[in-house]
Amino acid sequence: MASAPTYTPIATQTLASNASSVSFTSIPQTYTDLVLVGQARCTRATTQSTLTGYFNSDSATTNYSYTGLDGNGSTASSNRLSGGSYQGIFAGLLAAANNTAGVFSQVLLHIMNYSNTTTYKTCIGRNGAAEIGTEAEVMLWRSTAAITSITINEILGNNLVAGSTFTLYGILAA
Repeated sequence: MASAPTYTPIATQTLASNASSVSFTSIPQTYTDLVLVGQARCTRATTQSTLTGYFNSDSATTNYSYTGLDGNGSTASSNRLSGGSYQGIFAGLLAAANNTAGVFSQVLLHIMNYSNTTTYKTCIGRNGAAEIGTEAEVMLWRSTAAITSITINEILGNNLVAGSTFTLYGILAA
């Protein structure tokens, strides 16, 4: 019987003060997949927001697409964004300043086959917060480049708040 994949912590970042983004750089190419786990909220005043980001500083919106399902306990919906209508990777629903103090969104992104230089990169994400709802999504980055950096930020330019934490793990093949 093959052993289970091993999660190896690559780096953890916990914000000591509000910041516009979190970046993981010089990602080693020694793993099969990457997993990004986070707890975050933002300074946006009025409503929940979106945690987004880019691979390898590639902000060309035509290189990303997204399909998601979400629900909040009373309604459910789905959506698809592609070909320039989407701003980078979608990392999740993000608690904002109007949510109860201490409510942070939980984020889990599984980035598959990130170091392969012959295929586009696919991510599966799950996220949510008690007051917001939950979402599951699949994303595509249309690049064959190996992922060497990940930047995460709030989609409208608001800051991530102090105490937001992100950990990047590498997964070793069985």
